[in-house]
Formats: sequence, structure tokens, C-alpha cells
Amino acid sequence: KGVGEQLASFGEASVSASRLTWLGLLGAALAHGCLIALTRLASERFGLGPLFLLLVRSVVQLLSLAVPLHRGQNPFGPEGYRLHLVCYGIAYSLSLCCAYSSLTFVSPGNGTTTWRLATTALSATLAFLLLEERLGLADGITLAAGLCGLGLLLLPTTDESFSDSQVDPVAFWKEAFGWSLSALAGLWTALALVGYRSLKDRIGVGTALFTVSWTGCLLTPATLVLLQEGWSWPMSAPAWGVILGLVACSVAAFLGMTHALTRLHPALVSASQSLEVPVAMLLHLAMLPSVPTAPEVVGNAMVVLSVSWLVAMKLLPSRVGGRRQREEYEEILESPIK
Repeated sequence: KGVGEQLASFGEASVSASRLTWLGLLGAALAHGCLIALTRLASERFGLGPLFLLLVRSVVQLLSLAVPLHRGQNPFGPEGYRLHLVCYGIAYSLSLCCAYSSLTFVSPGNGTTTWRLATTALSATLAFLLLEERLGLADGITLAAGLCGLGLLLLPTTDESFSDSQVDPVAFWKEAFGWSLSALAGLWTALALVGYRSLKDRIGVGTALFTVSWTGCLLTPATLVLLQEGWSWPMSAPAWGVILGLVACSVAAFLGMTHALTRLHPALVSASQSLEVPVAMLLHLAMLPSVPTAPEVVGNAMVVLSVSWLVAMKLLPSRVGGRRQREEYEEILESPIK
């Protein structure tokens, strides 16, 4: 009877926490989609380079220093974990530098899709190799469906398929470099997600945000110099409004995603953020109406359905609810990183 009461109490608390976690994740995906749209808007309408936007974002986010200080915590992490925290911050900042740099060479849609596809696939692999965390069969199938949807979005259009003879070698290698940067961004992001997953009991979300911010302030200027991206300062109120909206979306997305890592597998967290791709496409179509191609429609539909099914599996009640609660309880007790 005592175990039954414990399981019932645990089940209620677990369902409530899961709902909040997934709600935060979906909010983070929407924020990521808005972030992509705002980055494209700032670049196309106001001539602001992606890396400059990343630098401003990192500088403003230094205000997150107030969170660990308010809680009486060391903003650089507890002793014994500071090196791990710095490595996490460097990995996350490198992923952003690679992702934003790729936007100079490939379209934002292709760059974001490649980044998310690589992150999800590599998160599942690295979590298994480094943390011994496995995905369930249903989760794996759902993730595979979402990855197939992202893959469809990367298929070349008809015009691109028949223009091979007119491709400039310099343009080809620039585009190849952009694709490589997007894939590399996925690798660094996966390492960062898995890294924070291993630190979740020691490092708060506020401390993680401050770490990503100060490492970004160091790495982004170096990337600017390396790629020789032009510097353009926003000269109008609308431009600054876009930048502030970009910063707000980035903070909201980071908080929702990082908080979810304390409870969920890194690959599930990344897969849920795939929703950013259709959100960004809808926002782009709202600003610049055009007709999407068939692969874009099918691919985005597969992404939305896979994320919806993933959320439904985790939150909707089932006939085996009691057995599921017991399995979750035992899984937490036996987890190597509990």
C-alpha cells in the first residue's frame, strides 16, 4: 500500500511536471522559429550581419549574471564542475557561431534544417555513447519520421536540379562550406546538449545562460575577424526593435530547451525543436507570400506530425498508465545520471 501511494503521488507530480516541460519545449520551438524569421528580416531589410546579431545577443544576455548572484551562487559554477561548464559554454557558442556563419553561404531555411537534423541525430548517438541513455522504440520511430521530414526539406528544387551546368566553381565551394558549417553546428549543439544533461544536477539554467553569453562574447568577435564579415550598426528604431525581439526570443528558447534537459533525453529535446522549421516557413510566407514546393509541404507536415505524436505519447493518458508510471519510477531510480 505504501508503494502504491508513493507511485500515485509520483505519477501526479510527474504528469504535472511533464506538462510544464513539454509546454516550455513547444514555446521554445515557437521562439526558435520567430528567431529564424527575425534574423532573416534583420539581414534582408536592415543589412545586419548574422554574426553581428549573435554578438549583440550575447552581450545583452550577460545580464543573466544577476540570476546566480541573486541566488547566492557562483556564476562560474561550483568547484569541481567549472571546467565542464566552460566546455559546455564553448561547445554551445561554437555551435551558434557555425550556424550563424553558415547563413552567409546558404539560405536560412537550408542552414537551419541541416543544423536541426544533425543535432537530433547526433544527440541520440552521443547520449547513448557518453551517458548510456537509450531511446525507446516508439521514440526512435517518431524521431526517424521527423528526420525524414527534415530530409525532404533539403531536396533541391526543379530549377536547382537542372542548373548544374551553370554552377560557378567558387559559388559551389562557398555553398559546400556553408553546408559543412551547418552540419558542424549540429555536432557542437549535440555535444552541448549532452554536456548539460550530465551537469543538470549541479548547474542551474541561469548559470548556463550566463556561461553561453560570456563564451559567445569571446568567440563571436574572433569568428567575425576570421570570416571578415562586414560590420553594420543599426541606425533606426525598427532595426533596434527587431534586435530586441531577437534577444527576447533567444532567451525564451534557451530557457525552455535547457530546462527540458533536466527531465528529457537530449534527442527528444532537439526533435521537439524541429517545429521551428515549419514555424519559420509560415512566418516567412506571411512576410513574402510565395507558393511552397511539394517536398516543403510534405516535409513540414511530417515534422509537425512527428512532434505532435511525440507530445501525445508523453502526455495523453493510456490504459497502461499505472504500469507506465511504475516503469518511469524504476527508470529514474536506475538512471546512471539521476
